[in-house]
Amino acid sequence: MQKKSDKPFFLYLAYNAPHVPVQPPAEYLKKVKSREKNITDQRAKLVALIEHMDAGIGK
Repeated sequence: MQKKSDKPFFLYLAYNAPHVPVQPPAEYLKKVKSREKNITDQRAKLVALIEHMDAGIGK
């Protein structure tokens, strides 16, 4: 197990999510659109996708 090791641990996790096609999960898109009333569809999709990616990184 890593916690018992003196060796450093490195994990490289590259997300390609912010690139096209921009297809966020529906629940994230709904949350963004309800929070930001005057946001364009294109911008809402990008914001929702980034928030979804952030949630995944946070796990």
